[in-house]
Amino acid sequence: MLIFIFFIITSLPALFLYSLLRRIHKDVPKADAIIGVLYFISILVFIVGMEVHDNEFSVAIDSVDMNCYTPISFQHSLTFCYYFISFNLATAVIWVKENRLPPLTLAALLSAIIAGIIHQVALLLQITQHNRQSIQQYDNDGTVFFIWMPVIAIFIGIVILIRTLQNS
Repeated sequence: MLIFIFFIITSLPALFLYSLLRRIHKDVPKADAIIGVLYFISILVFIVGMEVHDNEFSVAIDSVDMNCYTPISFQHSLTFCYYFISFNLATAVIWVKENRLPPLTLAALLSAIIAGIIHQVALLLQITQHNRQSIQQYDNDGTVFFIWMPVIAIFIGIVILIRTLQNS
């Protein structure tokens, strides 16, 4: 039931985003638009996962209550947001402008994409190394909430890098 409600809630923004992507970039391949929509949905799922896993690792939790720790420390959430926003802005600008960017701007944006890919790989490692041995009753480790956003972001970053380097 929860999946159905989530599907209903995300379908309207996803359709709007798909039509917006098709308007921004007139000759966008359908695969690019679909990957963009999937990335948007994975960001929403990641946010839901962060709401469920909201305990800081320095705070003791009760395993009976099925609580779990957050994969991103609150102390480092501003850094995470900075790299996340800069990565997404850089990929969006390069995707929209393609070969019409000055070389220095293109180099700065590619640097932001590379830094964002490295950051997403570190986040993916943090998520996949989730240790739940101390919580025996906890069946779901929550990686289904977190794993899709960094995987799709890494894929998008690599595709944008390859396309840009091939076209230059």
